[in-house]
Amino acid sequence: MNTASDTDEHGDIDDAEAVYRAAAEAGDIAAMTQLAMLIDENAEYEEAEMWYRRATDAGDTTAMAGLAHMLRAAEDLDGAESWWRRAAEPVPAEYYPGHISAMYRLGVLLAGRGDLDEAEAWLERAAGRDNKPAMARLGELLHDRGDFEAAETWRRRAAGNEYFWAQ
Repeated sequence: MNTASDTDEHGDIDDAEAVYRAAAEAGDIAAMTQLAMLIDENAEYEEAEMWYRRATDAGDTTAMAGLAHMLRAAEDLDGAESWWRRAAEPVPAEYYPGHISAMYRLGVLLAGRGDLDEAEAWLERAAGRDNKPAMARLGELLHDRGDFEAAETWRRRAAGNEYFWAQ
């Protein structure tokens, strides 16, 4: 066993968890996030949230997005929106342009709330960074808003990138 990710990829979850936990307890931020994701998948939500929050305190945008996803699953839409915003637009943004999946998920959440202008802006940011689901969802949103030409452009880009739902 070389690393937790090697172990995780080969299916030995218990060993991966032990390696991630040791590294996380030693202060490794990436390991905190990986441990949180692994624990979250095992439905140990309270502990997963604790590790996500420790990693978010250190500015880890992947942990922010993971925490947002966890909150969304618990139907805390305001909490999810807040964390997706933080992940999508970290400070200082000049060093890191933001978590692409968080941009997409924030756009979807906002569209569901009826805030179509802001949803479009976030989906466009994610789509512009080659996020296939964002391309497809942006195409749907633009179609619904009557901008058929732009909708078709985004749908074709998503389909051209072999995104199933765009076809």
